[in-house]
Amino acid sequence: MIFSIEIGILEYPYISELKWIDSIYNASLILTEMELINKMRTDSSKLFARIYFVFSGVFF
Repeated sequence: MIFSIEIGILEYPYISELKWIDSIYNASLILTEMELINKMRTDSSKLFARIYFVFSGVFF
């Protein structure tokens, strides 16, 4: 589970241009099967969020 949250924490700031604290918050919410808080503005950030959500749903 630590590896999975690290993926979200490390990728969100670069892909969706979020601050680190927002990245930690979004990654932890997705892993607990809740919805995103911050809006994803770019297509790549939306795609990453959906893939990360499916990944966390399948493996956890």
